[in-house]
Amino acid sequence: ILVDMTNPHRAINFGTVVYGGNLVVFGGSKKVVSNGRKVYTNKVHIYSFSSGLWYELKSLSKEYETNGVLVNNTIYVIGGFDDRPLKEVRTYNIDTGENGEEAELFEEMSRPGLVCWRGIIYIFDNGKLLTYDTDMKVLKEYLIDFYVENANLTISKGSLYIIGGFKSKQFSKRPSQKMIRVNLNVLDRTRINRIKSF
Repeated sequence: ILVDMTNPHRAINFGTVVYGGNLVVFGGSKKVVSNGRKVYTNKVHIYSFSSGLWYELKSLSKEYETNGVLVNNTIYVIGGFDDRPLKEVRTYNIDTGENGEEAELFEEMSRPGLVCWRGIIYIFDNGKLLTYDTDMKVLKEYLIDFYVENANLTISKGSLYIIGGFKSKQFSKRPSQKMIRVNLNVLDRTRINRIKSF
């Protein structure tokens, strides 16, 4: 366990990825002002596990709460929240700091579950499983009968696991205790609900 009292990334609901022995943190919100509006950040910081030092990288082109997944040296920042859920798929190159919009989701998502395997990004939120092929630039949507938000995703032995999250009702949020397994080979035989190329 590393304890570092000098963390410069003072935010919540930020994205994180591990890149080459470093932790990269980006975006998030810094505070809520008196009228209830959030103040967001576009800062990107990198923490070296070996030296214990923090560095500031080039900022994101947009300030918002977000989540992302790493593909090679590029972070794919998907969805997000800037006073409303977002549809954007943006990229951020860790080596160069170049960033911009890459694609657009079918619907807004504030913090979808994300995982990448063999160049395909799997995106899950509230009954919708999306795949984004980072080479072909194709977004596909599948419908599955599992309705939770903010779930985590992982892939093991050819299966996608959807873990946790919460179910929203009108005035409450209830944590989900379920874990769902989706065999990735089945997706080839599953009806695509929507498809879009970029």
